[in-house]
Amino acid sequence: MLTISYKWQETTIEFAAKELQYYLQQMGLSACCLKNSEGIQLGLFHEFSLTSQGDADVDDEIAVEVKEGTGYIAGSNPRSVLFGVYRFLEFCGVRWVRPGKNGTYLPSISLLPERISLRETASKRHRGICIEGAVSLENVLDLVDWMPKLGFNSYFIQFRDAFIFFDRWYAHRGSTIKSPEPFTVERSLSYVKKIQQAVKERGMLLHMIGHGWTCEPFGVENHGWDPVKESDIPESYRTVCAEVNGKRDVWMNMPLATNLCYSNPQVRSAMVNSVVKYLRENPQVDLLHFWLGDYYNNSCECSECSKLPVSDFYVKMLNQLDEALTKEQIATKVVFLIYYDLMSPPIQEKIENPDRFVLMFAPISRTFTQSFPKGFAIKEVPSYQINRFALPSSVEENLAFLYQWEQLFHGDTFDFDYHLMWDHILDAGGESIAKVIHQDIQNFDSLGLNGLISCQLQRNAFPTSLAMTVMGKTLWNEQSVFSDIRRDLYSAAFGPEAELELERYFSTLSRCFDVAVLRGQKQLPKDQFLLLLKEALKTMEDFGSVIYAHGEAKNACRESSWKLLSLHRQLYSLWAQSLIARLEGNTQMADQLQDQTSNLAWEQEDLLQPVLDCHFFDLMTRNRIQLG
Repeated sequence: MLTISYKWQETTIEFAAKELQYYLQQMGLSACCLKNSEGIQLGLFHEFSLTSQGDADVDDEIAVEVKEGTGYIAGSNPRSVLFGVYRFLEFCGVRWVRPGKNGTYLPSISLLPERISLRETASKRHRGICIEGAVSLENVLDLVDWMPKLGFNSYFIQFRDAFIFFDRWYAHRGSTIKSPEPFTVERSLSYVKKIQQAVKERGMLLHMIGHGWTCEPFGVENHGWDPVKESDIPESYRTVCAEVNGKRDVWMNMPLATNLCYSNPQVRSAMVNSVVKYLRENPQVDLLHFWLGDYYNNSCECSECSKLPVSDFYVKMLNQLDEALTKEQIATKVVFLIYYDLMSPPIQEKIENPDRFVLMFAPISRTFTQSFPKGFAIKEVPSYQINRFALPSSVEENLAFLYQWEQLFHGDTFDFDYHLMWDHILDAGGESIAKVIHQDIQNFDSLGLNGLISCQLQRNAFPTSLAMTVMGKTLWNEQSVFSDIRRDLYSAAFGPEAELELERYFSTLSRCFDVAVLRGQKQLPKDQFLLLLKEALKTMEDFGSVIYAHGEAKNACRESSWKLLSLHRQLYSLWAQSLIARLEGNTQMADQLQDQTSNLAWEQEDLLQPVLDCHFFDLMTRNRIQLG
């Protein structure tokens, strides 16, 4: 029997020991956990006289030395011990194909490999996912469970209650099949606590909130992007809203989107005090996101606010926040963002204590058909003009604003990006967006970025988890080779005998469903795009025999993979027909086929739910395309 040992009581290391025991037993090996014994010992670097190369609290390193069932799995911190366990299990043949039930490929083995020797340091400090889309509690818990297996080290819960994301699912927004279920803010808050517990059990870094600081400190509830009734907005709040075109009011009836009069010291103090109170009551938070209004060109135009860019008042407030947190002896890191109007850097103010803060670059208007370059191609940005900000669309234009900020802030930074939020749904093969992610991460060093928090749909493994897998693997090791990750995933998910056929299949679909053309970001003659879509349709028709031949896969993980691929083929065949009809000018037929596509997704949602966000699939395939 294999013995798994850990020397002292620590939640995450104990969890890691139990995970190792569980997966070894699932593969057919006899294993048990015993404290302070021989066998495979789990612990921190110092317990094995190992030295960490970075900041052990935030930089993840692992060391594995196991020979003939004896040795150690060590980490620079508790979560790194868990990473070490999962890397050890990968060397034993385990593969984490996708989150949730039947998402893990488990080989049957009778012996461990004779020797496993590893010493690895994560390439990027920030490796996380942010809640978005429509989700059940189980969806999020499955994702959090899956993330460290791919090397992700942090999870970000937006808002205090994350209500909007749960309500989208439990209210079954857009569904033609399911009826809304009652859902409350109180229930959502209870879910947030359970997610936080799951994050902390794995030793992961917890990011919180972001949205809401421009309304909740003033007595205005904030649960998402839905407009609120005017009667629910107190007049006292309107008086501190940004003055735009001579009027102070809530922007588009969305407190979340509304900016305030940041030159008003009472406004700044109210926001700062609210953050301090929250962190005093929530010491479990590792990184607190402090953001302004979620819209652009609605900054205050009063006589004082118009003297400087809004980013000057933002930095002024950040310095006040640092001072207040220092006084309270609260060490929590604060994440500030460059986004919308805040892309323009400050003119007068500077951050006094860079160690307190992490800069978050959020290029929401970028294209996702082009990767970040290696280095800054453009370094100049337009001069700031209040409420005249033009959203940059190209990658290079977006990065120019990052360059300007990096001349002023010499601290920790990460990319907060949206690869898997919208456009990936249009990429039928899933390979184009995965390649963009891979290249982005490989070029982070040249751009001063120390990682990625992916703002994305949580249900994102349809028909494979290639993009998320590439993200996790490349953030862990920036030298990872895309084709190696792809081959390994396809082999584990579907079986090695189908690997080459699947590579050809998915690459063809990604080439033919050209996202740049679908989004109107690249011009292609209509007849040429029609040929591509017809090629995709023929490819999917022909691939039916391959799917049928593998329909009786004995392994539960692989059987699920083929079932999902079969449904994926049906959905995207219908959608291809809809696009073809639209390009041929038959709008009525195109609309009917689009309805059939969405209805099929809604009808099959019980099967699709863990891997595809049907709410966003419907929205994106209807509204995201811009065919000329």
